[in-house]
Amino acid sequence: MAHEVFVSYSTADKPVADAVCATLERHGVRCWIAPRDILPGLDWGAAIVDAIGASKVMVLVFSAAANKSPQIKREVERAVHKGVAIIPLRIEDVPLGKTLEYFISSSHWLDAYTPSVEAHLDRLAETVKLLLARPSRASETGVSVSRPSIPAPPIPPAAPAAKPSGVSTRALGVVAVAAVLIGGGAFLATRGHSPRIESIEFPSAIVQGQKGNGVLHFTDKKGDAALVKFEPIQGASFRPWTMELEGMAGRTSGSYAFWLSSPLTEHIVLEATLVDNSGKKSAPVRFGFDVRPAPASPPRATPRGGKKSFEIQAPNGFKFKVN
Repeated sequence: MAHEVFVSYSTADKPVADAVCATLERHGVRCWIAPRDILPGLDWGAAIVDAIGASKVMVLVFSAAANKSPQIKREVERAVHKGVAIIPLRIEDVPLGKTLEYFISSSHWLDAYTPSVEAHLDRLAETVKLLLARPSRASETGVSVSRPSIPAPPIPPAAPAAKPSGVSTRALGVVAVAAVLIGGGAFLATRGHSPRIESIEFPSAIVQGQKGNGVLHFTDKKGDAALVKFEPIQGASFRPWTMELEGMAGRTSGSYAFWLSSPLTEHIVLEATLVDNSGKKSAPVRFGFDVRPAPASPPRATPRGGKKSFEIQAPNGFKFKVN
């Protein structure tokens, strides 16, 4: 069966890697993991190289052991060489070694060394699914907002300025980058070309106080897309904010994954604009969604007799609850 994700890990972290694989496949994402998927009689190295080349995403279980592993370094190098998106899942708070820093310093990290493990793995699964999304695929329960067919009014030329940075602290809603960048391409020095938002995918409704995951698909022939500006058109939860696109040098297309959360129940309309390093802007694209009340949580009954739950602590520090 064809796979989409390659799980890279040190043998010292095999329990965590197995949990990553099981969670992703429970979410419908087919994984390749050694030694499970190496057929008897095949050369180990050749099987890994072939599996990486056939993958769309690599999940790197990062720890002190992985940081020192020559095998991990070779697998990451092959993934970068073949254009495979890499998601480092950090299970220990250790600094990145120089070799891995060379390859993945610009990748967006997911930290998973704090409780709870299940929540971190579910967030990883959602991030992987966003990275596997393509502009032609809209969410079954959400909306896909295409770029407007009517061109926006001309934008007066702006003097070159330093690349804007930071997220506005005025935002009342909560926003965060989940994982960034799919695709790429050669650098094209096309004069006078503005970046373009191809589409935005976001659910038509989210629950109050909970995250809604979205993807912004874009192209930029100059390969210097710098940031995305969000402007609230309707709703009281947000103020204007800006988010940087890091690691975009030379990329002419990509997908920017993000999540939004609102503390209020209301209908929200946002407008997104892509800006490159020279200050040129894309045509703005609007998308809207409803924020619905959070359901009341039923009281939890205290178990009487019968089975009792207990925790098992793995050597890497993870705690697993067993019923």
